[in-house]
Amino acid sequence: MDPEIGSRIRELCDQNTVTRRRAVASLRHFGSTARRAVSALIDAMRDEDEQVRIGAAVALVSIDEGVAQIAMPRLMEGSGSRDAGLRTAAKAALRRLRA
Repeated sequence: MDPEIGSRIRELCDQNTVTRRRAVASLRHFGSTARRAVSALIDAMRDEDEQVRIGAAVALVSIDEGVAQIAMPRLMEGSGSRDAGLRTAAKAALRRLRA
């Protein structure tokens, strides 16, 4: 496993919200090579922070569309977010799943 992916997985449990946000954003860019992070991302979809929850759902779609259906409720939540960046990312992930 890529050591950077392992570091990002550990960061998903960090107490610092910014660290968790960066971790989900980073994992999204690894694509399918981050399959080992799927379980941690599913857990992160229950985070208290909206950006972490939605980011985790978007990352799941980028990593493995086969398990991404579990992310649908969070993506729907994100598509209505007041945060334009989150809203855009969630809508793009939903379109990818529906394609």
